[in-house]
Amino acid sequence: MLKGKGLKLDGVIELKVDFGVLEKRIESRIAEAKARGGSLRADDDPEVLKRRVEAFRKEMPPVIDYYRVEGSLKSVDGMASIPEVASAIDRVA
Repeated sequence: MLKGKGLKLDGVIELKVDFGVLEKRIESRIAEAKARGGSLRADDDPEVLKRRVEAFRKEMPPVIDYYRVEGSLKSVDGMASIPEVASAIDRVA
């Protein structure tokens, strides 16, 4: 797709996350939204997260390995705060 637009991929950023922590965050967000009578986001569902994690674990390792071998993969700790993650992405980009 990039080639067709005359563009080149500069790099790939991998956000390293703990999927167990993400599941707990979603559960907390659901509980908080329900407690205040708020609405839930469509993806605030532990089952949706589980399906996404399963797909990621199945499909992504070859992609990650490809870009790692190519030398364009940069990893960032995705469990840090939003400003820290944004700064880390800026540093590796």
